Amino acid sequence: MGEVTANVWLAIIGIATVLQLVLLIVAALRGVRLLRQATAVVDDLQDVAARLRRVDDAVREAVSRVDLVATKAIAEARHRAWPARGALQAVRAARAAWKRQPAGRRPHPFQQ
Repeated sequence: MGEVTANVWLAIIGIATVLQLVLLIVAALRGVRLLRQATAVVDDLQDVAARLRRVDDAVREAVSRVDLVATKAIAEARHRAWPARGALQAVRAARAAWKRQPAGRRPHPFQQ
């Protein structure tokens, strides 16, 4: 009876070992498949990141060009508007001088 019990235990241990081996192989195969999927996702993310970098570069370049054009437009507007600005300052200065004179001593604008 002792030998039968030992043989039964050896069979149980053998079956458990084979079952563990099968489960380990299944887990390894699923792990490999999961690794392939993860690698594919990482590759897709790298492609998206590269596209985003290109878009970011294009946007930065466009903003830089707009800034340059705006700076040039402002400079040109200032260059063309300086006579009008000077005339406006002259009118303001004359008005301020006119207001500073006492009320009875204001000369007529067309008389000296």
